[in-house]
Amino acid sequence: MDVVEKKETVTAAIYSRVSSDEQRIGQNIKSQIYEVEKFCKDQGFQIFDRSDRFKDDGWSGGFDVNERPAIYELLEVAKEKKFNAVACYSVDRLARDVGIFKGAMKQLAAYGIKIYFVKNQADDTPSGRLTLNVHASFAEYEHDVILERLQRGRMFKVRVNKQFIGAIPSYGYNYIHRDKSKGEGGHYEINEEATVVKMVFRWVGLEGISARDVVRELTRMGIPTRKRLPKWSKSSVLRMLKNENYIGRFWYNKRKCVPSSRSRAVRQFRQNKNTGRVIRPREEWLLVEYPDLRLVDDTVFASVQERLKNNRVYSPRNAKAKYLLSGGMLRCEKCSSSYYGTSTHGLPFYKDGNKAKQFPLPKTCDSPSISAKKIEPLIWDTLVEVFSSPKFLIGQLEKNRGLLDDRGDAEFKAKLEILNNRLQSIDAEEKRLILGFQKGILGEESVKEPMDRLSQDRAAILKEVEGLRAENARSLSGPGIEKDVKTLSRRIAAVMKTLDFDAKKQILQLLVKEILFNGKRIRVRGYIPINTGGAATDANEGKERKPLLDKGKTKNHKITNIMVEDYALLLRR
Repeated sequence: MDVVEKKETVTAAIYSRVSSDEQRIGQNIKSQIYEVEKFCKDQGFQIFDRSDRFKDDGWSGGFDVNERPAIYELLEVAKEKKFNAVACYSVDRLARDVGIFKGAMKQLAAYGIKIYFVKNQADDTPSGRLTLNVHASFAEYEHDVILERLQRGRMFKVRVNKQFIGAIPSYGYNYIHRDKSKGEGGHYEINEEATVVKMVFRWVGLEGISARDVVRELTRMGIPTRKRLPKWSKSSVLRMLKNENYIGRFWYNKRKCVPSSRSRAVRQFRQNKNTGRVIRPREEWLLVEYPDLRLVDDTVFASVQERLKNNRVYSPRNAKAKYLLSGGMLRCEKCSSSYYGTSTHGLPFYKDGNKAKQFPLPKTCDSPSISAKKIEPLIWDTLVEVFSSPKFLIGQLEKNRGLLDDRGDAEFKAKLEILNNRLQSIDAEEKRLILGFQKGILGEESVKEPMDRLSQDRAAILKEVEGLRAENARSLSGPGIEKDVKTLSRRIAAVMKTLDFDAKKQILQLLVKEILFNGKRIRVRGYIPINTGGAATDANEGKERKPLLDKGKTKNHKITNIMVEDYALLLRR
């Protein structure tokens, strides 16, 4: 009697996958599962009882099996011998990388599991395995071609169509998504945050306050961040101040996505594993200019960058020696290199940085070194002489009268607009509460407390508006400014000769933009600091206020720096 060998029942787990790019072009994971289930029924396979199957929906086939949640779970369950086969629609659904494909096949074989493909069927023979590897190679090639085609399409839109794509809008802008029905592409538009951006740039570029002062002032004024947080951070302000979007310049392809270097103690599946960012070489950047999105003038933007640079080099933590003109203040007029302080035979000197700037090439400038004991007193004594002259200062102010008036008016309008926006927000919130109460959604107790709070907020803002209008009413012209200048001159004459090194350094940062030296002549370019928060009086005239030489701004005083070209020519060495 013949013995009939019992055929082992095949229990197959179903695995399916589509990437996010494939989702966008209409590919559906349900159609895959339908085809695989039909294949299993035709082959007489028993389907592993799992209602949701093993689905990697929106995951790239370029990810390793340990980086995709469904295939990772399938391999974990495979260890428990709950099924003896895996059914998949095609080779490229398992992986789009030859190495990942081979690794998955070996891992399944080690668990005694055979894999079946609906489209790419092959025998478990050397020629069959070769055929599958060829299919895997084509899948990897197709994956690379798709990525290259997508990138080429994006680059074409930027280079030719001047369409900026793929970036979260900066503070001050909204992104309007493409509207197919109107035939409009995605684009940026300026929003109400732009008023804050303009004000911040004026504070730093024209008034010279630091990023930390900006953080304090924005928080004090109750202006929320992009994420509607009440507290600003210094890093957010610095990113804003360095952002070229505000002068209408948008860079594409500036950064490259790379795998993050951070290690994670707990396994996390991320559809985007390239969460790190690195800067590409500058020649790979693509510039798209949108003049209609400009918020800041080029001159103000350049002034801000210069101010940020000076804030870095003048920071006390970066000071390495006691040189009064260090930190890039003293520059060579011929080659624009910064002079740096150095000891020569035990004596303090300033040396032209051209040699270090040109290294490893030879230096290109013959400007000489100069003794610190010679140039520092010369600069300081001249500053005392120039800024002790009311006639000179008033003459410079008259040249800049239009700039002063325009700047004060713009500052007033910007602040008033912010306060009015806050009042409108309070009105809108009150209307919502009243409507909720009228419709019976909110009770009296639920409405009373927020209404009281809004009333207090409105009173505080109205008081601030009243103070702002009163401050703006003080004119920047006539006797008030002349009085400030005379007070400034008297204080300089009385104080500047007695200051210590640190105080002198602080005064130089306030008064001087740069000192140019060409070997024979020293030329100073600097500022006149003007108090625009109301006339101040000195100790001899009654109430003592903050000194006019205080840098930045206080509650009662804002220092506006007026640029003065070449206010000192020092012809002797």
